[in-house]
Amino acid sequence: MKLLTLDTATESCSVAITDDARLLVEINLSLKQTHARHIMVMVDHALTLAQLALKDLDGFGVIRGPGTFTGLRIGMSTIKALAVAASKPVATVSSLRALAWQNARRPGLICSMIDARRGEVYGAIYRFDGLRMVECVAPLACAAKQLVARVEGPCMFVGSGCRVYAQLVQGCGADGVDMALPADDLPRASAAGGLCTQKILRGQTVAVDKLTPLYLRKSDAELKFDPTSDAKKMC
Repeated sequence: MKLLTLDTATESCSVAITDDARLLVEINLSLKQTHARHIMVMVDHALTLAQLALKDLDGFGVIRGPGTFTGLRIGMSTIKALAVAASKPVATVSSLRALAWQNARRPGLICSMIDARRGEVYGAIYRFDGLRMVECVAPLACAAKQLVARVEGPCMFVGSGCRVYAQLVQGCGADGVDMALPADDLPRASAAGGLCTQKILRGQTVAVDKLTPLYLRKSDAELKFDPTSDAKKMC
């Protein structure tokens, strides 16, 4: 199954083409520029390198969040346009699950932690039973110390959040705590592609008009105008 997968959830912009479990092409950029400037160029280049056209693909994958609000909207709108043009199915996966999958078969727990700013992280905790990923703590937005407090026993931390809160992670008190390599801190479209392939094969696709980002919390603009939010009270 040939799948084209996008990730625009964080500061990294990633495009991958996979054929079942085999990676054909992956292009990654980590620039302080809007992903909208590069995403379609990257898609076109990836297809050219793989010597494929849209009609040759069997489906599409996309990371639906959590992550930056603008980035998620860019990824979703792009994958919608591609899926409609090619009339092919779409599957989605969370950025936190993709991060954990990049560290598959690690012993103990894997805590995916993405910096959400304002003292918070997007996080989830997983473990692997062979190649089956078990969700121990579902994706949530919370203070970094609240997520770290839920770690018991050996754990590999991965994601931008574990760098921002490295002192907190290293001092959490659990035995066998470690951090993944910095190269694995950003979700990769190739990892998401493998997970999305599994979903499509199981029939777990999403209709294009039902594709929605996973935000986990309100945007800064929404918080500013929400009279019940702490952010509004502090203004």
